Amino acid sequence: MSLGVPTTPPPMLLAAIGDFETWYVGFLDAAEELNLREYYTTKEYEDPDLADYISPAKMHLITTNAEFAEPYLHPEETVAAYENALHRRKRLVNDRITVAVIAECAAIKTRAARRAAQHLRSALSPGLRDCVRTLHSPYDMWKALRQRSEDATRDSDLIELFDRVSSVQDDRYESAGAFCSRLEDAIDRYTKALFRPLAASAEGDAVVDRLRATLLAQAVGPRFHDTLRDWRLGNPSWDYGSLKQWVYTHWRLPPSLQRSEGAGQQRKRKRALDDLDSNAANRHQASSLPVAATCDETQYISTASEMSENEEGDGSSNSKDDEEQGHAWWTDGECQRLVELVARHGRQWTTVLQKGISNKMLHPSRTEGSLRSKYTKLCHLEKSLNPQMVSGAYTAAEMAFLEKALAKYGNDAPRIAAKAQARGLLAGRGLEGIYRKLQRMRAGMTPQAII
Repeated sequence: MSLGVPTTPPPMLLAAIGDFETWYVGFLDAAEELNLREYYTTKEYEDPDLADYISPAKMHLITTNAEFAEPYLHPEETVAAYENALHRRKRLVNDRITVAVIAECAAIKTRAARRAAQHLRSALSPGLRDCVRTLHSPYDMWKALRQRSEDATRDSDLIELFDRVSSVQDDRYESAGAFCSRLEDAIDRYTKALFRPLAASAEGDAVVDRLRATLLAQAVGPRFHDTLRDWRLGNPSWDYGSLKQWVYTHWRLPPSLQRSEGAGQQRKRKRALDDLDSNAANRHQASSLPVAATCDETQYISTASEMSENEEGDGSSNSKDDEEQGHAWWTDGECQRLVELVARHGRQWTTVLQKGISNKMLHPSRTEGSLRSKYTKLCHLEKSLNPQMVSGAYTAAEMAFLEKALAKYGNDAPRIAAKAQARGLLAGRGLEGIYRKLQRMRAGMTPQAII
């Protein structure tokens, strides 16, 4: 790690103080890459990693100077006396190294603070540099810019600020955290300008909180329709924190689960909603933003938009019908569980759907038609083709391939079938049969063989 010549492009220019609230986020992110962020946000910042910035050559020079500064030992009368003198000299050398390192860290800190100040000045327009011309500390410079931004907000047009709040639109494809972050930035600027003349008080904080809740409800109203009205009736306190948590909980549910349904269908959907609500509430308690969840064989609580970047999705085989109907995208884990359900219950799609949703193996938005269509694509078969057209004993080549594939991919029948077809093996065998064969082989293998 080094605080030498920066390798990143110059920072984005702040042309007007009115753009400070939107500009400073990107500026601080870039400053963090240069190890300068805390010099702006923390007064008299002490970097705990300053010693790591000392180059190996400089450290070697410090150590060598400390060694030469202490005289060498002469043989003593006894071995014990010589060892004591040797330990004493080593302690003195270490003390000299410590003093030299502290002095070097102080010099590095001074250079880092000077560099942070220069970096900030280079990001300001000529008109804004005048307000920090007499300041040398990066913290004081940053504080002066923020104060000037707040002074400018105090005189801002309230209508213009309210229009900014109203212009934050609900993007169907972004996360709840990203949407609320954009909205809260506009709301905070509006409320600061609106209530700045008033003294801070508990009553004022309550009014601001209810105003923020009102603006949030107005922004998400088109997405949730009747369910938002139900929340309002059940929460007369109308506090922002509860509404924000409710938005996080219901943001990812398909529209078909957020509309009123018949009595019988509503009871079935309510059980699915309760499970999803509890899972989302647990995630929200751990963090103010929703986090991605992985699928295992006992629980399904994520959608494709919440998958992490390193999780393999099955986006290539998702149909356009699922997108248009608002269904969640299929993941590899859910595809594997679908194959397992079909292997257990056959192509009885009503039973597969009921068992999959009740056991949280399938997403609650699935339908019999979507299961049939997805399974057909997984099998690479036409609907009229009998998946059991090939039966009988497996060949030696197929058995050898299955043994290697089982050790590498586990019970992932769709992936194993695709790999086999690429090699001209398992032709015409259905996924049900392949899955059952893998289960029998796994049951007969020892733990060492599986590993």
